Amino acid sequence: MSEITCGIFVMTKLQGSFLLLTKRKNLKYDIPKGGMEDKHKKTYQKDKEKAFKECAFDELKQETGIFPGEIQLDSKFDYRDFDKEQQKNRVIFLGRLEKEREIVFLPPKKGEKPEHIAYKWEKWHPPHNIREGWMNYLLKELDKHFNEYPESKPF
Repeated sequence: MSEITCGIFVMTKLQGSFLLLTKRKNLKYDIPKGGMEDKHKKTYQKDKEKAFKECAFDELKQETGIFPGEIQLDSKFDYRDFDKEQQKNRVIFLGRLEKEREIVFLPPKKGEKPEHIAYKWEKWHPPHNIREGWMNYLLKELDKHFNEYPESKPF
């Protein structure tokens, strides 16, 4: 099984904004996401979709302090791709948060530094050019989704 990264693209219902995190190692924008851990891989053997969602929610909580009960996933959207350069699959869900809130970077494991150093809420005004590659492709797919399913637009 190649590496699988799962995450949630977080948008707010009230302000019409989305969450961007700043990576420590290269200062590029990112979203809450991360690789499947052993517990997710065990679930994956029985139920892939459940494993993807569990991994995405765990990463959301670890990287932002947002708990699964605070966010609602859009059942009509997920973004999937394969990164040939990094040899990993990406599964990204669309999640709605009621309103912008402070993001809490939880302490990393002992001896590690936090993966992200900052965050910002960006207004949804496509087209976006946030980060070359997968991030911009994701944003284009979200824009198509909102045009196809206007009721899915969280604001």
